[in-house]
Amino acid sequence: MPLLNVKKISSPQLVWQNNCYFKPVTNLQEYNIQQPLPNHLVLVVDDEDDMNYLISSILKKLHIKILFAATISEGLKMITSFPTIDLVFLDNRLPDGLGSQYIREFKNNSNRYVVVMSAYDTTYDRRMAENNGADGFMGKPFTRDQMTNVVYKLLSAPAD
Repeated sequence: MPLLNVKKISSPQLVWQNNCYFKPVTNLQEYNIQQPLPNHLVLVVDDEDDMNYLISSILKKLHIKILFAATISEGLKMITSFPTIDLVFLDNRLPDGLGSQYIREFKNNSNRYVVVMSAYDTTYDRRMAENNGADGFMGKPFTRDQMTNVVYKLLSAPAD
């Protein structure tokens, strides 16, 4: 499926689509947005209950299993306890640090994707996330469609 409304930014590694930055997936297979994505486990690391509720409502409709953590340290413990986590949505401003400084630890030499979320949608924050290995960046607030598009692009992509 070709990418629509794509605007390149100063970095060739991230593209902008549907108000989200992400690394383009090579050989993107066509997917059906209506099709559920079972057998995936997603970790959401965010200290805001309303954000966790929003993300939970979106992912549950896709039949995705969800884990939550409110801090970086809790999130890293979850990664150790649940090595099958496929995708991490990582808030950038958490009580125990900047999420974008811990992207490599969340990836932990796996094929796990990490998408940084931040209400501080600045060029600096996007570049910090990208330079530390993020697979995507979503500025808050985001819509249900934006999150769904990011999830499908990452979790339905063929393995490299």
